Amino acid sequence: MNEIVKRTYPLSYGQKAMWFIYQMATESVAYNIFITVKINSYLNVAAFMRVWSKIFDHHPILKTTYTNHDSEPVQLLNEEQKLSIQVTDAKNWSEDYLLEKIFAETDRLFNLEKDSLLRVNLFTRSVKEHILLLTIHHIAGDLWSFDLLLSEFQALYAMEIEEVSQEQTEAAADHLTNNKSYLEFVHWQSEMLSSSRGEKLWQYWQKQLAGELPILNLLPDKPRPPIWTYQGATHISKLDEQLIKKLKNLALTSGTSLYKILLAAFYVLLYRYTNQKDILIGSPMRGRGGGKFKETVGYFVNLIVLRTAV
Repeated sequence: MNEIVKRTYPLSYGQKAMWFIYQMATESVAYNIFITVKINSYLNVAAFMRVWSKIFDHHPILKTTYTNHDSEPVQLLNEEQKLSIQVTDAKNWSEDYLLEKIFAETDRLFNLEKDSLLRVNLFTRSVKEHILLLTIHHIAGDLWSFDLLLSEFQALYAMEIEEVSQEQTEAAADHLTNNKSYLEFVHWQSEMLSSSRGEKLWQYWQKQLAGELPILNLLPDKPRPPIWTYQGATHISKLDEQLIKKLKNLALTSGTSLYKILLAAFYVLLYRYTNQKDILIGSPMRGRGGGKFKETVGYFVNLIVLRTAV
C-alpha cells in the first residue's frame, strides 16, 4: 500500500474530466486521437524501434495509468510499462484495405488502468514507403503533443543512424533533457488556481456564465437517446480558394483572426436556425501556460465556453 501512495500523483483538471468521461463509457473510443505520417525513404526498422522506446521512456505521461485512490482519481507512474510497437508488412495491400487496417488500430480500446497510452504502428508498403501511425488516448496527449513526438523522432532517428553533426546531436540532447514534465504542469495549475490570479479567473467565469444557461434549440430529426452513444458522423465542407482569399483579406483589414471571423459566421448560422440570441459554444484552446509548457507532451486542451449575444 505504501508503494502505491509513493507513486501516485494528482490529475490536472482536464484529466479529471477525461477520467470521469472514461468511467461513464469505458467501451468508447471517442477519445482515441491519432496521426499518420508517410515516410518516403529507406527506414532502418531496428533503429526506428529503438528511437520510439527512447521517446517513450522520456515522457512519463505515456507510461502512466489511472485509478481511484481514497475516492480520488490519481495517476500512477509505471516505470516497467512497455511500449506497444507493431511493424506490419503491407506491401500487397490495396489502399482501401490499408485504410481499413489503420482505422481498426485507431479504434482499439485503451484500458486507462492497465495500458500504456501510446501505440506505434508501422505499415511497410515498400523499401522506401512506410506509414507511421501514432495513437494516444486523449488523457495523455493532444494534437500539439503529436508535433513534439514527431520532432523528437526526427532528431533521435538522425542521431541513431549518424546523419547529424556533433553540434546537432548536443542541441537535440539539450532539448530532450530541459523540457518540463506534465507533473510540473499539474503542480503549476494547482498553485495558479489557488492564487489571487485563480480567484480573478473564477470571478470572471462566474460573471460570464451567470444566470440561466440556454440550451440550443436545434430541432433534431429523431429523439435524443438518454445516454450519449458517440455514434455521430463527420462531414467536411471545403471552401473555394476565392472565398478563402476574401476571408483572409477581411481578417487582415479588420485586424482580427480568420478563426474569429468563421466563429462569428457560425454564430449567425446558429441564430438563423434557432432564432436564439444567447448562444453558447465550446471551443478548445491550447492551454499551455503562456509557453512555459510548450515542449511538454500531455493533455493541455482547455475547452472554453464562448457566450455571445447575437
